[in-house]
Amino acid sequence: MSRRASRAPKAVLVVLALGTLLMQALLPVVASGLAQQYWELEPVATAYAVLGILALASFEVALVALWMLASMVETDRVFSSAALRWVDVLRASLVATLLLAGTPMAHLLFGVGVGGPGILLALAGTLVIGVGAGLLMTVLRGLLVAATTDRAELEVVI
Repeated sequence: MSRRASRAPKAVLVVLALGTLLMQALLPVVASGLAQQYWELEPVATAYAVLGILALASFEVALVALWMLASMVETDRVFSSAALRWVDVLRASLVATLLLAGTPMAHLLFGVGVGGPGILLALAGTLVIGVGAGLLMTVLRGLLVAATTDRAELEVVI
């Protein structure tokens, strides 16, 4: 892999990390503005903002895990038990992000009884993306285990 090609995934991860940091900084301001505009949200605006910040922090953990895995690919160490640990961290942080991001939407729809079709679609999209990413990570982890085993057996033969 060329140097330029190996830097591209990390550049994307840096942009995503900067975006999530910006979103974390702006989330309390947006929550406060929405609470002033919609009186139903005033009592829960702070809790929603905290859940949003925690969801973004969990996503940042996933970005760190992806960074570590990209580094392992660059140094040809991806077929190791250390990579499996980072895949597990990635999978757990994605599940946490899904739960933390979906909780305010579910509360709005089923607890408060407001939100309408936009919130319902956002919740459904969050669930579909979260479950899809979790299933994908499960399959990829299985492939990594198989490839690691095959590589270890091949090294014994050689």
